[in-house]
Amino acid sequence: MECSCLRSRSIFWSKQAYLDGNYVGLATIILSFILSVLGIVYVQEAERKIPLNYVSRYTSRSGGLQSPAYLPFKVNSSGVMPIIFSTSSLVLPGTIARFTDLAALKKAAVALNPAGSLCLPTNVLLIAFFNYYYTSLQLDTDDVSERLKRQGASTLNTPLFDQAKLQPHSSRR
Repeated sequence: MECSCLRSRSIFWSKQAYLDGNYVGLATIILSFILSVLGIVYVQEAERKIPLNYVSRYTSRSGGLQSPAYLPFKVNSSGVMPIIFSTSSLVLPGTIARFTDLAALKKAAVALNPAGSLCLPTNVLLIAFFNYYYTSLQLDTDDVSERLKRQGASTLNTPLFDQAKLQPHSSRR
């Protein structure tokens, strides 16, 4: 999420490019907008499928799994909630400063407004914080691991846990 100051500048640049007859610049702006939307949709819908191995799913005839099972994890499980929380947090000092006469709050409100110097870095940090926080509220890793344990599932064949790295090397003679 970008501050509204950057959004208004891009609208200004696209309008200025159109008025100046700079159609290459206008096409570049439109193309970057379309690519941004496609990238956002791709990440929002992306899913990491971790393959699961069940002890009871092995068959004696084929020697392999009957059907593959996956543990689906959304890449962006928190959605747009961190952006909403971040934007609300950035507006809070300005709202409180209107009702009080505290000089520190007024300085913070000026620095955190969309044209302020701290808008973008604070927004990025707050989005990252709320993303991790909201994901930790939604995903209970202890509960997921307990369910997998009860069902007899293991995830050791994922790239995250390479079995060759876990076992000590044996020396051959």
